[in-house]
Amino acid sequence: MSENGKGTPANEPEVKNFVVNYTDGSQRIIEKGFFCEITKGPETANLTFIMADCAGSDIEMIVKGCIELGFKLGILPGNTENE
Repeated sequence: MSENGKGTPANEPEVKNFVVNYTDGSQRIIEKGFFCEITKGPETANLTFIMADCAGSDIEMIVKGCIELGFKLGILPGNTENE
């Protein structure tokens, strides 16, 4: 955790939105959500989570959604559909 308690350096500005550029030249602006940047090294990888307008229950929903995705992709054992 950082000095400002938000997981980013205290001097880093808050993220306003994300712009997604598609191969057909179109764009989409995402005002609320998160992005995971992957930086691969020779033996390890670092994940950097960047969030726009997310706090509290939003973060809980993101984590639960990622876990659900893991189940649906078969990465995590088990099935949450029956729970």
